[in-house]
Amino acid sequence: MMRITQYALLLLLLISLIACEPEPKNVHIRVDTQATRTEITVKNLDSFDWTSVEIGAGLKTTGLFYSKKIGLLMKGQKETALLNEMDKSGERFNPYTQKATVYYVECQTPQGKAFWTGSTD
Repeated sequence: MMRITQYALLLLLLISLIACEPEPKNVHIRVDTQATRTEITVKNLDSFDWTSVEIGAGLKTTGLFYSKKIGLLMKGQKETALLNEMDKSGERFNPYTQKATVYYVECQTPQGKAFWTGSTD
C-alpha cells in the first residue's frame, strides 16, 4: 500500500510540473527591410545582436519559400541577400520568372527565438 501511495504522489508531482511549464515567449524584433526583384536588405534595428539568422522570401500564391542562413547580424547592421542565392532543397529562386511577395527573418535573440514576416501586398 505504501508503494502505491508513493507512486501516486510521484505521478501528481510530475503532472503539476508539466502543467506549470512556462508558455513560450513571443519575442519581437525590430526590422527594416528593402526589397527589389533581385535582392532583400534586412537591417537589425534592435539594441542587441541576432544570431542564427535566416532571411527568407516566398510566393504567397504557391506557398514556396526560399531562404538563406547568414549567421550573425549585429545591432544596427544590415545584410543584403541576393534572391537568386536563396537555396531551397537544391533549387534557386529565379527573380526573373518569380516575384517574391512575402519576406521573413528568423533568429535567436537574448530573449529567445524570434520570427518576423512582411509582405509586398
